[in-house]
Amino acid sequence: MRKLTNPKDKDKKQRRNQLILGMFLVLTMMLSTFAIVIDSLQNKNQNSVKYNGYKFEASNGYWATTAGQYQFFFKLNPLETKNFSSSFDNTTLKLVQNYIGKPLYLYSQDSYASQELAQNLKPFVERYQPACFEATNCPQDIPIKDCTNNFIIYKISNSTSVRQQDNCVFIEGKQEDLVYLTDEFLFKILGIKQ
Repeated sequence: MRKLTNPKDKDKKQRRNQLILGMFLVLTMMLSTFAIVIDSLQNKNQNSVKYNGYKFEASNGYWATTAGQYQFFFKLNPLETKNFSSSFDNTTLKLVQNYIGKPLYLYSQDSYASQELAQNLKPFVERYQPACFEATNCPQDIPIKDCTNNFIIYKISNSTSVRQQDNCVFIEGKQEDLVYLTDEFLFKILGIKQ
């Protein structure tokens, strides 16, 4: 048997339940708004990095910065490549001025890393051209070049290094590290990193 209830009590209980539900919804909306504001403030800080006087801003999966009249795009910002600084040989890398108005020859076993390099050096070089460093396995339509030319050679290797030999730059490492090494190389020749 059901207990008989007064319509007044029933109405009172229903209003109380509606009030509790309403308060719960208002509180949920307020907390959601607060969480969105906090998240946007945190993301704003993560979308911008300052390094050595340069401001890097995240955009479409790249970090962009401006140096002089040029804008550069990198997969990583300078703080993310610091683990690879030790991979650079003690030899001094030639700065970007060495590439101005001259052809740049590329040999690459990783197209993504070489595309990033080409994109950032495009305003400086006369042209890009694929080339072979050694005659071994070189297609007939690709020229063989040596270190008297500006030449960047990418090699997939278990050892990680970046070294300059005359006008050749050898960038070697695991395939997943070549983009890191390319960004570190670009930071150094553009004067962003010392």
